[in-house]
Amino acid sequence: MDEETEKDLRTYLDQVVRTVDAAAHSNSEQGMVAVCERCALDALTQYLHNGTLTDVEARAGQSICDGLFRELYNLFEPGRSRRRIIVDAPAQASASRTRGWALREKESGLSIFRPIIYGNTAVVLHQSERDVLPTPDHTHRWTVAVRSAASAPDSDVVGGADDLSYFIKRVTFKLHDTYTNPNRKSGEKAITFYHHLKLHPWTVSGSSEPENPPLDVAAKLGPVHSWQYDEIVFNDPFQSFLNILIAHPPTPLPKNKRKPVPFHTANPASLEASKGGVPEFTQEMEKEEAERLESARKAVIVEQDKWREILIEKEKELSTLQRQLIVE
Repeated sequence: MDEETEKDLRTYLDQVVRTVDAAAHSNSEQGMVAVCERCALDALTQYLHNGTLTDVEARAGQSICDGLFRELYNLFEPGRSRRRIIVDAPAQASASRTRGWALREKESGLSIFRPIIYGNTAVVLHQSERDVLPTPDHTHRWTVAVRSAASAPDSDVVGGADDLSYFIKRVTFKLHDTYTNPNRKSGEKAITFYHHLKLHPWTVSGSSEPENPPLDVAAKLGPVHSWQYDEIVFNDPFQSFLNILIAHPPTPLPKNKRKPVPFHTANPASLEASKGGVPEFTQEMEKEEAERLESARKAVIVEQDKWREILIEKEKELSTLQRQLIVE
Protein backbone atom coordinates (compact mmCIF):
# COMPACT_ATOMS: atom_id res chain seq x y z
CA MET A 1 0.00 0.00 0.00
CA ASP A 2 1.55 3.33 -1.05
CA GLU A 3 1.98 6.17 1.42
CA GLU A 4 -0.84 8.28 0.03
CA THR A 5 -3.37 5.39 0.12
CA GLU A 6 -2.40 4.49 3.67
CA LYS A 7 -2.67 8.13 4.74
CA ASP A 8 -6.16 8.28 3.19
CA LEU A 9 -7.14 5.11 5.00
CA ARG A 10 -5.88 6.31 8.37
CA THR A 11 -7.60 9.69 7.91
CA TYR A 12 -10.92 8.04 7.14
CA LEU A 13 -10.71 5.67 10.09
CA ASP A 14 -9.78 8.57 12.37
CA GLN A 15 -13.00 10.24 11.27
CA VAL A 16 -14.91 7.05 12.07
CA VAL A 17 -13.44 6.97 15.58
CA ARG A 18 -14.35 10.62 16.15
CA THR A 19 -17.91 9.96 14.97
CA VAL A 20 -18.24 6.97 17.28
CA ASP A 21 -16.76 8.99 20.14
CA ALA A 22 -19.42 11.63 19.62
CA ALA A 23 -22.09 8.91 19.60
CA ALA A 24 -20.73 7.55 22.88
CA HIS A 25 -21.60 10.84 24.57
CA SER A 26 -25.11 10.99 23.13
CA ASN A 27 -28.18 10.13 25.18
CA SER A 28 -29.56 7.54 22.81
CA GLU A 29 -27.97 4.12 23.19
CA GLN A 30 -29.95 2.80 20.23
CA GLY A 31 -28.71 5.65 18.07
CA MET A 32 -25.18 5.07 19.33
CA VAL A 33 -25.25 1.40 18.31
CA ALA A 34 -26.63 2.31 14.88
CA VAL A 35 -23.85 4.85 14.34
CA CYS A 36 -21.23 2.32 15.41
CA GLU A 37 -22.55 -0.30 13.04
CA ARG A 38 -22.80 2.09 10.14
CA CYS A 39 -19.37 3.65 10.60
CA ALA A 40 -17.52 0.41 11.22
CA LEU A 41 -19.25 -1.38 8.34
CA ASP A 42 -18.60 1.52 5.99
CA ALA A 43 -14.93 1.59 6.95
CA LEU A 44 -14.44 -2.13 6.44
CA THR A 45 -16.51 -2.31 3.27
CA GLN A 46 -14.93 0.70 1.60
CA TYR A 47 -11.34 -0.19 2.30
CA LEU A 48 -11.12 -3.94 2.78
CA HIS A 49 -13.54 -5.32 0.20
CA ASN A 50 -13.92 -2.85 -2.64
CA GLY A 51 -12.05 -4.90 -5.23
CA THR A 52 -9.48 -2.18 -5.98
CA LEU A 53 -7.14 -3.29 -3.18
CA THR A 54 -4.56 -6.01 -3.58
CA ASP A 55 -4.32 -8.77 -0.98
CA VAL A 56 -1.32 -7.01 0.57
CA GLU A 57 -3.25 -3.73 0.81
CA ALA A 58 -6.26 -5.52 2.29
CA ARG A 59 -4.11 -7.11 4.98
CA ALA A 60 -2.59 -3.72 5.80
CA GLY A 61 -6.08 -2.22 5.99
CA GLN A 62 -7.22 -5.07 8.20
CA SER A 63 -4.38 -4.33 10.62
CA ILE A 64 -5.44 -0.69 10.80
CA CYS A 65 -9.06 -1.72 11.37
CA ASP A 66 -7.90 -3.83 14.32
CA GLY A 67 -6.91 -0.52 15.86
CA LEU A 68 -10.42 0.77 15.20
CA PHE A 69 -11.96 -2.11 17.13
CA ARG A 70 -9.63 -1.44 20.05
CA GLU A 71 -10.83 2.17 19.99
CA LEU A 72 -14.44 0.96 20.02
CA TYR A 73 -13.82 -1.18 23.09
CA ASN A 74 -12.13 1.69 24.88
CA LEU A 75 -15.12 3.91 24.22
CA PHE A 76 -17.61 1.47 25.72
CA GLU A 77 -15.64 0.01 28.61
CA PRO A 78 -17.33 -0.10 32.04
CA GLY A 79 -16.86 3.04 34.06
CA ARG A 80 -18.01 5.44 31.33
CA SER A 81 -21.64 5.15 32.43
CA ARG A 82 -22.44 2.82 29.55
CA ARG A 83 -22.39 -0.93 29.18
CA ARG A 84 -19.76 -2.56 26.97
CA ILE A 85 -21.03 -2.99 23.42
CA ILE A 86 -19.69 -5.50 20.91
CA VAL A 87 -20.74 -4.23 17.51
CA ASP A 88 -22.23 -6.96 15.31
CA ALA A 89 -23.09 -6.75 11.65
CA PRO A 90 -26.85 -6.23 11.08
CA ALA A 91 -28.73 -9.35 9.97
CA GLN A 92 -29.74 -7.63 6.74
CA ALA A 93 -26.16 -6.86 5.74
CA SER A 94 -25.23 -8.10 2.29
CA ALA A 95 -22.74 -10.94 1.86
CA SER A 96 -20.06 -8.57 0.60
CA ARG A 97 -20.44 -6.34 3.65
CA THR A 98 -20.64 -9.24 6.10
CA ARG A 99 -17.26 -10.48 4.89
CA GLY A 100 -15.77 -7.43 6.56
CA TRP A 101 -16.74 -8.89 9.90
CA ALA A 102 -14.31 -11.78 9.65
CA LEU A 103 -12.27 -9.83 12.19
CA ARG A 104 -14.96 -10.55 14.79
CA GLU A 105 -15.33 -14.24 13.97
CA LYS A 106 -13.96 -16.76 16.45
CA GLU A 107 -11.23 -19.19 15.45
CA SER A 108 -12.97 -22.30 16.78
CA GLY A 109 -10.78 -25.13 17.96
CA LEU A 110 -7.70 -22.93 18.16
CA SER A 111 -5.73 -22.20 21.33
CA ILE A 112 -2.86 -19.76 21.70
CA PHE A 113 -0.93 -18.93 24.86
CA ARG A 114 1.41 -16.31 26.24
CA PRO A 115 3.94 -17.16 28.97
CA ILE A 116 4.05 -14.99 32.07
CA ILE A 117 5.66 -15.03 35.49
CA TYR A 118 4.38 -13.57 38.74
CA GLY A 119 6.03 -13.21 42.10
CA ASN A 120 8.21 -10.90 44.14
CA THR A 121 11.72 -9.80 44.97
CA ALA A 122 12.54 -8.70 48.53
CA VAL A 123 15.58 -6.89 49.95
CA VAL A 124 16.43 -6.35 53.62
CA LEU A 125 16.40 -2.67 54.61
CA HIS A 126 19.46 -1.27 56.33
CA GLN A 127 18.90 0.35 59.70
CA SER A 128 19.46 3.82 58.20
CA GLU A 129 16.65 3.16 55.69
CA ARG A 130 14.30 1.91 58.40
CA ASP A 131 14.94 4.96 60.59
CA VAL A 132 13.41 7.33 58.00
CA LEU A 133 10.25 5.26 57.42
CA PRO A 134 6.89 6.29 58.92
CA THR A 135 6.76 2.76 60.38
CA PRO A 136 10.32 1.77 61.39
CA ASP A 137 9.21 -1.80 62.14
CA HIS A 138 9.20 -2.56 58.39
CA THR A 139 12.21 -4.73 57.64
CA HIS A 140 12.09 -5.28 53.86
CA ARG A 141 11.67 -3.44 50.58
CA TRP A 142 9.84 -5.62 48.09
CA THR A 143 8.46 -5.58 44.56
CA VAL A 144 5.59 -7.75 43.36
CA ALA A 145 4.91 -7.95 39.63
CA VAL A 146 3.43 -9.76 36.65
CA ARG A 147 5.88 -9.88 33.74
CA SER A 148 6.70 -11.74 30.57
CA ALA A 149 8.62 -14.95 31.28
CA ALA A 150 11.75 -14.13 29.29
CA SER A 151 14.38 -11.81 30.78
CA ALA A 152 16.05 -9.02 28.86
CA PRO A 153 19.79 -9.45 28.23
CA ASP A 154 21.94 -8.29 31.18
CA SER A 155 18.79 -7.30 33.10
CA ASP A 156 18.81 -7.00 36.88
CA VAL A 157 15.14 -8.06 37.13
CA VAL A 158 13.46 -11.43 36.63
CA GLY A 159 11.52 -11.60 33.35
CA GLY A 160 10.09 -8.50 31.69
CA ALA A 161 11.67 -8.74 28.23
CA ASP A 162 8.27 -8.20 26.56
CA ASP A 163 5.58 -5.55 26.98
CA LEU A 164 2.36 -7.38 27.92
CA SER A 165 0.01 -4.42 27.53
CA TYR A 166 -1.26 -5.69 24.18
CA PHE A 167 -3.26 -8.39 25.99
CA ILE A 168 -3.22 -7.40 29.68
CA LYS A 169 -5.23 -4.28 30.41
CA ARG A 170 -4.92 -4.05 34.18
CA VAL A 171 -3.31 -5.90 37.08
CA THR A 172 -4.66 -5.51 40.61
CA PHE A 173 -2.58 -6.61 43.59
CA LYS A 174 -4.60 -7.44 46.71
CA LEU A 175 -2.30 -7.08 49.72
CA HIS A 176 -2.99 -7.86 53.35
CA ASP A 177 -5.61 -5.58 54.91
CA THR A 178 -3.06 -4.23 57.38
CA TYR A 179 -1.44 -2.24 54.55
CA THR A 180 -2.49 1.39 54.18
CA ASN A 181 -3.57 0.79 50.58
CA PRO A 182 -4.21 -2.96 50.22
CA ASN A 183 -5.43 -2.74 46.59
CA ARG A 184 -2.65 -1.75 44.20
CA LYS A 185 -3.66 -1.34 40.57
CA SER A 186 -1.09 -1.39 37.84
CA GLY A 187 -3.49 -0.95 34.89
CA GLU A 188 -10.64 -7.86 30.58
CA LYS A 189 -11.54 -10.93 31.79
CA ALA A 190 -10.39 -11.37 35.36
CA ILE A 191 -7.77 -14.04 36.00
CA THR A 192 -6.77 -14.70 39.61
CA PHE A 193 -3.33 -15.84 40.76
CA TYR A 194 -2.26 -16.38 44.35
CA HIS A 195 1.26 -15.63 45.48
CA HIS A 196 2.59 -15.69 49.04
CA LEU A 197 5.01 -12.80 49.52
CA LYS A 198 8.46 -14.21 50.24
CA LEU A 199 10.70 -11.99 52.37
CA HIS A 200 13.14 -14.39 54.04
CA PRO A 201 15.81 -16.52 52.33
CA TRP A 202 14.80 -19.89 50.97
CA THR A 203 15.56 -23.00 53.01
CA VAL A 204 14.91 -26.69 52.44
CA SER A 205 12.73 -28.57 54.88
CA GLY A 206 14.88 -30.54 57.31
CA SER A 207 18.02 -28.45 56.80
CA SER A 208 19.96 -26.91 59.69
CA GLU A 209 19.55 -23.38 58.30
CA PRO A 210 17.08 -21.17 60.22
CA GLU A 211 13.87 -20.37 58.40
CA ASN A 212 14.04 -16.70 59.41
CA PRO A 213 17.69 -15.79 59.94
CA PRO A 214 18.73 -12.54 61.67
CA LEU A 215 18.37 -9.50 59.41
CA ASP A 216 22.12 -8.84 59.28
CA VAL A 217 22.67 -12.42 58.05
CA ALA A 218 19.80 -12.18 55.55
CA ALA A 219 21.15 -8.87 54.20
CA LYS A 220 24.47 -10.51 53.33
CA LEU A 221 22.67 -13.22 51.36
CA GLY A 222 21.24 -10.61 48.96
CA PRO A 223 17.76 -10.19 47.43
CA VAL A 224 15.16 -12.94 47.86
CA HIS A 225 13.43 -13.99 44.63
CA SER A 226 10.14 -15.86 44.49
CA TRP A 227 8.69 -16.28 41.00
CA GLN A 228 6.32 -18.70 39.31
CA TYR A 229 5.92 -19.49 35.64
CA ASP A 230 2.46 -19.77 34.11
CA GLU A 231 0.76 -19.49 30.74
CA ILE A 232 -2.36 -17.55 29.84
CA VAL A 233 -4.28 -19.60 27.27
CA PHE A 234 -6.77 -18.03 24.86
CA ASN A 235 -9.26 -20.57 23.48
CA ASP A 236 -11.25 -19.78 20.32
CA PRO A 237 -9.95 -16.17 20.08
CA PHE A 238 -11.58 -13.62 17.81
CA GLN A 239 -9.68 -13.16 14.56
CA SER A 240 -8.88 -9.54 15.39
CA PHE A 241 -7.38 -10.51 18.75
CA LEU A 242 -5.54 -13.46 17.21
CA ASN A 243 -3.95 -11.03 14.75
CA ILE A 244 -2.74 -8.92 17.67
CA LEU A 245 -1.26 -11.94 19.45
CA ILE A 246 0.47 -13.18 16.31
CA ALA A 247 1.89 -9.70 15.74
CA HIS A 248 3.50 -9.85 19.22
CA PRO A 249 5.29 -13.21 19.50
CA PRO A 250 6.83 -13.76 22.95
CA THR A 251 10.59 -13.65 23.36
CA PRO A 252 11.70 -17.30 23.58
CA LEU A 253 13.27 -18.47 26.80
CA PRO A 254 16.99 -19.27 26.57
CA LYS A 255 17.63 -22.94 25.88
CA ASN A 256 20.26 -23.43 28.56
CA LYS A 257 21.08 -22.02 31.97
CA ARG A 258 22.96 -18.70 31.89
CA LYS A 259 22.04 -17.44 35.35
CA PRO A 260 20.76 -18.91 38.62
CA VAL A 261 17.38 -20.65 38.31
CA PRO A 262 14.22 -19.60 40.20
CA PHE A 263 13.80 -21.79 43.27
CA HIS A 264 10.55 -23.57 44.03
CA THR A 265 9.71 -25.78 46.99
CA ALA A 266 8.40 -28.44 44.58
CA ASN A 267 12.02 -28.93 43.47
CA PRO A 268 14.21 -28.71 46.60
CA ALA A 269 17.27 -29.80 44.62
CA SER A 270 17.27 -26.44 42.81
CA LEU A 271 18.13 -24.48 45.97
CA GLU A 272 21.88 -24.35 45.33
CA ALA A 273 21.35 -23.58 41.64
CA SER A 274 19.16 -20.60 42.62
CA LYS A 275 21.93 -18.81 44.50
CA GLY A 276 24.35 -16.22 43.17
CA GLY A 277 22.32 -13.53 41.42
CA VAL A 278 19.12 -12.68 39.55
CA PRO A 279 17.39 -15.90 38.41
CA GLU A 280 16.12 -16.61 34.92
CA PHE A 281 13.60 -19.06 33.48
CA THR A 282 14.90 -21.35 30.71
CA GLN A 283 13.66 -24.02 28.32
CA GLU A 284 15.94 -26.45 30.14
CA MET A 285 13.85 -25.92 33.30
CA GLU A 286 10.73 -26.91 31.36
CA LYS A 287 12.43 -30.08 30.16
CA GLU A 288 13.62 -30.94 33.68
CA GLU A 289 10.13 -30.32 35.07
CA ALA A 290 8.65 -32.65 32.45
CA GLU A 291 11.20 -35.31 33.43
CA ARG A 292 10.32 -34.93 37.13
CA LEU A 293 6.62 -35.23 36.33
CA GLU A 294 7.27 -38.35 34.27
CA SER A 295 9.35 -39.87 37.09
CA ALA A 296 6.58 -39.06 39.56
CA ARG A 297 3.99 -40.60 37.24
CA LYS A 298 6.01 -43.82 36.99
CA ALA A 299 6.52 -43.90 40.77
CA VAL A 300 2.75 -43.55 41.29
CA ILE A 301 2.09 -46.42 38.87
CA VAL A 302 4.60 -48.63 40.69
CA GLU A 303 2.99 -47.76 44.02
CA GLN A 304 -0.48 -48.48 42.62
CA ASP A 305 0.66 -51.86 41.30
CA LYS A 306 2.20 -52.73 44.68
CA TRP A 307 -0.95 -51.92 46.63
CA ARG A 308 -3.12 -53.63 44.03
CA GLU A 309 -1.16 -56.86 44.59
CA ILE A 310 -1.50 -56.44 48.34
CA LEU A 311 -5.24 -55.87 47.96
CA ILE A 312 -5.62 -59.00 45.80
CA GLU A 313 -3.76 -61.09 48.41
CA LYS A 314 -5.89 -59.71 51.23
CA GLU A 315 -9.08 -60.41 49.29
CA LYS A 316 -7.92 -64.01 48.78
CA GLU A 317 -7.25 -64.35 52.51
CA LEU A 318 -10.69 -62.92 53.30
CA SER A 319 -12.35 -65.35 50.88
CA THR A 320 -10.52 -68.30 52.49
CA LEU A 321 -11.54 -67.25 55.99
CA GLN A 322 -15.16 -66.81 54.90
CA ARG A 323 -15.23 -70.35 53.45
CA GLN A 324 -13.74 -71.73 56.68
CA LEU A 325 -16.45 -70.05 58.72
CA ILE A 326 -19.16 -71.54 56.53
CA VAL A 327 -17.69 -75.04 56.88
CA GLU A 328 -17.46 -74.77 60.65
